[in-house]
Amino acid sequence: MTNLKRWLAPSMLIGVLLFFVGIAVGQRIQSRFDPYFTSTPRTMDLAVLAANIGVMRNLLDDQVYSTGIEVPTITYDAKAKKLRARAVVNKNLVQQPVEKVKALLSESSAKTMVSVGAGFGDISRDEFEMSWVERRITGANITWVEFAEMKKDELTLK
Repeated sequence: MTNLKRWLAPSMLIGVLLFFVGIAVGQRIQSRFDPYFTSTPRTMDLAVLAANIGVMRNLLDDQVYSTGIEVPTITYDAKAKKLRARAVVNKNLVQQPVEKVKALLSESSAKTMVSVGAGFGDISRDEFEMSWVERRITGANITWVEFAEMKKDELTLK
């Protein structure tokens, strides 16, 4: 019995010490990812993300030129509470027959809406609009001409 008493106090001390070490390590592991949830992105993070997106867009341009519709840019209009997509069309599309143009634009809108929905969940046609612009280059001048828009499943050519 005396051996038990002699080992009981150190065993309890070791047990309590291990308990607090476990809590301290557990708290450190538990809070390791907390900064990712509470912090805002740094300017450098956003700049690197924009650069990566730019590289991907440029790589896709060669494939996109066959349809005449470039990769759309998605923005959020806080005032209207809508997601808006805008894509540039090129001569390959502009020179096509009107019915083919309408079909390609409708397909572009549908694919873009599905892609946007992957990030935001299902979105309705009331929450999404898409427009297309034509880039015209004359010498050193670039002008943007409205080409078409899709609002609530209604396609309008300009």
